[in-house]
Amino acid sequence: MKKFILNIFILIAIGGVGALVALWVTHDEETKIFSAQKDSVKAFYSALSEGNWDEAASVCDTAAMEGYIENYRKIRDKAARSDSSILNLASSALAKADISFLEQNLTADDSGNAVFRINVGKNLSKIKTADLKLLDGKWLITNITTQN
Repeated sequence: MKKFILNIFILIAIGGVGALVALWVTHDEETKIFSAQKDSVKAFYSALSEGNWDEAASVCDTAAMEGYIENYRKIRDKAARSDSSILNLASSALAKADISFLEQNLTADDSGNAVFRINVGKNLSKIKTADLKLLDGKWLITNITTQN
């Protein structure tokens, strides 16, 4: 009877160690995924601030995000035509924007979302959600919505 109980405890201990290893591996993989998603979002906004439309498109599903990018292009072009100093100021502020991630989720093996805050100066802060999908090993933005 003692040997039977000892064997049960050994099996429970082995199972517990296995569960911890699986949790650690899963957490490590999730951390890599979330880091790659963050890199895509930051690269996207950096490219927008510079007016680098090709770079912005490279981290997006361009068919899904074409309107979003085009809207930024129109605003930038209008500012350039009306007053280039305003454009330079706005571009500089956006380039210095702080992007902090509030939440990230995997919604399937090849998709997820990231909730983030963009702070531009002291008085302008927007919370946004980026939907992302994994395509050819790269996280691409498929949609961005503003929460506030």
